[in-house]
Amino acid sequence: MMTHDGSSRRVVAFDYGGTLNGTPPRERRWAFYALSGFHFSRDRLRAAHRVARDRLLAMPGVASMSLHEGVTHWFRYEMDDLGLSGNGLDRWVDAFCDDELRRLRSNRACLERLATEHVLAVISNNVGNVPRILAEAGLADLFTAIIDSALCGLRKPDARVFRHCERLVGDAGPADCWLVGDNWEKDVQAALAAGWNAIHFCSDAEASHRDRRVPRVLALSDCASVINRVAERVSMTAGHTHDYDQSINVSASTDRSV
Repeated sequence: MMTHDGSSRRVVAFDYGGTLNGTPPRERRWAFYALSGFHFSRDRLRAAHRVARDRLLAMPGVASMSLHEGVTHWFRYEMDDLGLSGNGLDRWVDAFCDDELRRLRSNRACLERLATEHVLAVISNNVGNVPRILAEAGLADLFTAIIDSALCGLRKPDARVFRHCERLVGDAGPADCWLVGDNWEKDVQAALAAGWNAIHFCSDAEASHRDRRVPRVLALSDCASVINRVAERVSMTAGHTHDYDQSINVSASTDRSV
């Protein structure tokens, strides 16, 4: 994308769950169960998660639901499927929502800095209220496009959701677009398959069995330096931005300034 003065601006899109808000929400909900003495296998929890998601998707008016309303329904549906009573539900929901908003708002400063150089977007596989949640958190104004799969009918890893984002931000080309996400298959691999660049939001341990050529970051504030390093490397080598190497990764021992 070109600005009015002819300079290039990249598109940086973020996944929501597990990226903009840190730990995936389902992992934090499950932690509440464990702390309350309810222990289920991961497979059982995933099954309850899918049931709750599907029930929410079938509800009318989800797009207008606040974070608190959506989380209340999600917890209740998940607990119903797990055979748990609603005892303590209000307390759990309040604590979860406070933590979610704190996590989101803590990213405001680094997103503001990124927005001075890049066009920002969100691409999320969710139930329809991501735009409302980001507005509650005071972040919506930073994004040119906020794509929630339940609203547009497209889910990652479908390449069409990336084309949709390109159109919404102003007909950007795939080579100028980046996706930052925690899910290797639905975020990183899907973005690369669509011709985008990708940054894996994860720890070194989580990335150990992945393609080490893909840049990874431990914090969103690291993204700008990674993107700039890749752009410089490509400029020097006239190569393709997908030809990464491990020296570009940001780890705990490197400079994390933006």
